[in-house]
Amino acid sequence: MSKNSDSGYILSSVLLTGFLIISLLFGVFVVVFFNFKLDIRRYNKKRMELACWSAVQKHVAEHAKDISSGSCLMPLDSCNVKVSYEMKGLFYLVSAETKKYQDSAKVVFLMNRSITPEFENALVLSRPNITPSVAGETRITGDILMSNNRIARGSVYGIRNAPENYLSGTIKKNTEIKVKLFRDTLVRRIFGMIPDSTFYRYEGSLSLSTKDMDTLHNVCVTGDLSINGQSAGKGNLTNVRIIARGKLVIPDGTIMNRELEIHCDSAEIGRSAKIENLMIAATGNIKVAPDSRFQSVQLFSQRGIDCDRAVFNFPSVLCSWVDTLKGSYRNQIRLTNTVLNGSVMLVCSVTGLSSNQSKIIVDEKSTVQGIVYSENNAEIHGRILGSVYVFNLWYYQQPTEYQNWLINLSIDRTKLHPAFLLPVGLAEEGKYKTVGMTWVY
Repeated sequence: MSKNSDSGYILSSVLLTGFLIISLLFGVFVVVFFNFKLDIRRYNKKRMELACWSAVQKHVAEHAKDISSGSCLMPLDSCNVKVSYEMKGLFYLVSAETKKYQDSAKVVFLMNRSITPEFENALVLSRPNITPSVAGETRITGDILMSNNRIARGSVYGIRNAPENYLSGTIKKNTEIKVKLFRDTLVRRIFGMIPDSTFYRYEGSLSLSTKDMDTLHNVCVTGDLSINGQSAGKGNLTNVRIIARGKLVIPDGTIMNRELEIHCDSAEIGRSAKIENLMIAATGNIKVAPDSRFQSVQLFSQRGIDCDRAVFNFPSVLCSWVDTLKGSYRNQIRLTNTVLNGSVMLVCSVTGLSSNQSKIIVDEKSTVQGIVYSENNAEIHGRILGSVYVFNLWYYQQPTEYQNWLINLSIDRTKLHPAFLLPVGLAEEGKYKTVGMTWVY
């Protein structure tokens, strides 16, 4: 009886131990199997993302000088990649996506043209038949292009004469400089957007959190629009359009990263906001409060843009459209203690009107790495690391207004980052390139 009991106990122990070992091995197998599947899916995901990236590069290379809107299908690395592109502001938004079995991948790039000869110069004075003067602490590194081959040494009360070596470059004469280099139809298209069948209508004012962005579709809001919250993730890569008949408000501290276009009456962006991939087109003013940071942001206004103590990382565009047919002659883009890596542009329906007081203002504490393009006035006190293309340089010292005087001007064309790309509309030629890196002064 004792032996049978011992045998039964031993057998039970062996069976239990065997069961535990088999369970452990099965558990290990399950973990390894699922990790293997996850690794395979990660590998496939990475491979598909690489195929998407390669498809975009191949497409850009094949259409280096000319592209048309739409999409195409490209077989690449056993994947069929759909490459599509559309204009977002003054950049092309290029997306590539592919799907295989249950896996999918999508990448989004910005694309534009490389620098053209006009912007190889440090300064282009487009107003015809002028002889500009120079005074003060002017320092220009790069060439000057204008309709004359001479700059006079001038004298302004309270400002010392410019040194003889104020220019490290040459003065190039060209009597056929374009006073309007930019294609107006592009900015008219931005402000003339009409909702189509993809938009749904929301009556009244709408308040959205940044987390709502991932599930949002095109919408037309009859009242004001408010967007706030903190959502730094970039989930949905589809570009969404919002039309707000009222005012756009982005409160203090908002963090947002979303491919988004907002068309509104006017806009206010609060303090310490961190915003990426946003385009705003306002018929009124756009005001940016201090200590905000932006990446790949485009701001368009038919009145003016006021930025205080902000940082705009490349590629960013600030543009004001002066419709002289409507008598809007006092538009201003004002940069106060601001760093802009990109383009600041003042575009007019008619260039050269003496009644037009619109201008770009860059104060002494601001820096622009990129281009300043004005079809009217530009008042520049800060540093320009790049190129200035302007109809009138404007300077005021009571009671005198000075036009096309180079007074305390600081431009260094050699400091422009080689990855800089021009906005659409400033170049008819030049290769298309993707924005392949982030840089900031």
